[in-house]
Amino acid sequence: MHTIHRKLLLMRHAKSSWDNAHLSDHDRPLAKRGLEAAPEMGLWLATHGPVPELILCSTAIRTIETTRLMLEALPSQPPVRYVGGLYHASTASLMTIVGEADSSVSCLMVIGHNPGLQDLLNHYSDKQLDVPTATIACLEGDSVDWKGFFKSSPQLVFKVTPKHIDY
Repeated sequence: MHTIHRKLLLMRHAKSSWDNAHLSDHDRPLAKRGLEAAPEMGLWLATHGPVPELILCSTAIRTIETTRLMLEALPSQPPVRYVGGLYHASTASLMTIVGEADSSVSCLMVIGHNPGLQDLLNHYSDKQLDVPTATIACLEGDSVDWKGFFKSSPQLVFKVTPKHIDY
């Protein structure tokens, strides 16, 4: 087996609504700002790449809606796998879930939540990063499979937020 250059896209869900106090955290939908930001981030990704081959998405309503709206802007529709373990996953859990991805996939996207996503990015960055809603960041590294990706000392290649989109 030989190493493959891999790209891991990490996206925090878009801004969620707190309007309905009766909903559980898991069931909160996107707010108006989130409904606008998710497709904007998809358009940015379609324009600047890379486009993921597979998306792993938390089962929370806000991540599902973020994924759906972001996908509408992409030129191709990669398969989406909904993973309950991504809901408020720790850094260690995120690394385990990514490590289980099919090794034939070279560009993987995870759509989830803070603080896990932010903690994971900060682990591979030389500065403390803030990861607001709808942020997309990319780590790149070379490994035989996704299980070995984090041992390859991946590098942060970009981080973009809705406020910093520059077409």
